[in-house]
Amino acid sequence: METARTNKHHCVVILVGEVSQSFKLLAQTLSDQRSTVMSKVSFIRWLKKPTAQCWGTLFQDQSISEIIVLHSMNDKERTIAQENIPSKVVAYFVESPLEAGKPVEKNWPGYGSALDVIIDGIERTEDTAASLVLDVPRLFLIQLPFQAATGIVRDAANVLGWPYVSEQSVTEDGVHALVSQLQAIYSKKTYAFMLVDQDANGSEILAKVKVHLQVSERSQSLDRASCLGKQPSPIERLEIKKMAEDIQRGIIGDAPFPHYAEKA
Repeated sequence: METARTNKHHCVVILVGEVSQSFKLLAQTLSDQRSTVMSKVSFIRWLKKPTAQCWGTLFQDQSISEIIVLHSMNDKERTIAQENIPSKVVAYFVESPLEAGKPVEKNWPGYGSALDVIIDGIERTEDTAASLVLDVPRLFLIQLPFQAATGIVRDAANVLGWPYVSEQSVTEDGVHALVSQLQAIYSKKTYAFMLVDQDANGSEILAKVKVHLQVSERSQSLDRASCLGKQPSPIERLEIKKMAEDIQRGIIGDAPFPHYAEKA
């Protein structure tokens, strides 16, 4: 554990990349924090694609001693950031795994909100499908704007009771297991849904299915900005408040820095 600091300092909270409303609230909550040690906290809302020039412009302010970077940067953008942060500035990086395409804990702020948007959007489409009179079974392919590693597409499929199809599952297991699932659904309904993540080639999967099943197809995708744009739930707000407190305590040395954050 670091020794608690006695010198007042200027800490800047920086939001980088495409992030959820929950992560934006975390940034704002951090910027609102005040303590006898953190005498000045600023919040700078960064653009989606920060460049070396942007980082350089930020550090024209010589009073900055620490930065908290809340981000969904890729490896290249992360390297640019690290190369352009002055050595005298202490940097803490907090990555949002949902937007970065990495495994996500279910209680991570923004996960539940995005899942709500996905479920609501698909259920609306399902309500429409249920009202249709179809001579040929219809297959709705729903492509969601998240990578397989996040787990959110699989979770959405589990909640809704529709098949989840990944590029890996089709490659390794073939399409026969999926066809069997769909045949079971069509024995009771005239429509079915299958959910795929952004890594999957939806057109190829549909083509493989249609070799075995006579269906009409409809493809639909959910907008990423909509999934990330929902305001956090009350439970998520409580988690965000706790995260902000834990990060602040880690910075001033009152407690170990939280596991989801990294000191550069």
